[in-house]
Amino acid sequence: NTALVAEKGKLRSWVGPNGQYYRELPCPNCRGRGYTPCKKCGIDRSSLDCPMCNGKGIRMCMQCGGECVIWQESIDEQPWEEVRSSSPLKVKEDDEVDRLEIKIDTSKRPRRTYPSPSREVAMKISRSLRDCLLST
Repeated sequence: NTALVAEKGKLRSWVGPNGQYYRELPCPNCRGRGYTPCKKCGIDRSSLDCPMCNGKGIRMCMQCGGECVIWQESIDEQPWEEVRSSSPLKVKEDDEVDRLEIKIDTSKRPRRTYPSPSREVAMKISRSLRDCLLST
């Protein structure tokens, strides 16, 4: 049973059939670009008759196959089901959680107050607003 785990903007991870954990990493060979400079002619000196890149100066990355990422078995991360986190709250039973009293500071922060703008700035703002209203 395989499953891809992904969140928007994050790299994907994958749990293999035997429980091994893989994650998607930027390809170290092409630095996540999907291509590498041509070894024969290079990007800045590309030649139209180059048989390796056909004059483009770049070649598809052979390590990631142009996908920009590679799958690597992860040692430092575990699937979320197996992760154990330490908590400052030591609770033995679920009933104890229901009886916990958590105090939250609900006092409001003071609002910032700014000095009134100078007369010249106030006039410019007033004119800009008036012009904006007239143009709509």
